[in-house]
Amino acid sequence: MLIRYAMLMGAAAAAVWVALNLGSRGSTAMLVDAGHVPPQADLSIWVLGMIVTVMVLSLCRVVVFGLPSMFDNWVRTNKSWLFVGGAGAFIYGMLYLV
Repeated sequence: MLIRYAMLMGAAAAAVWVALNLGSRGSTAMLVDAGHVPPQADLSIWVLGMIVTVMVLSLCRVVVFGLPSMFDNWVRTNKSWLFVGGAGAFIYGMLYLV
């Protein structure tokens, strides 16, 4: 658990460092359409991209493993409203769509 939080803090610190480093160099790396050519070996952009990739994969993991249990709890608390909505949709279908 401690290593996970240490890795997240390291990733956040690296993201802040890359953002500050990119901002201090100017915006020539981002102005490709204006005729500026970005540097070929831009390590800061690659590091930021890797950090974003790890964060997106972590978010996907949380969604894949956490969403079913959260949805199960929501269905348990709102089961009566789901039955009312289902019954209303059935009655609407029988009266207006048939």
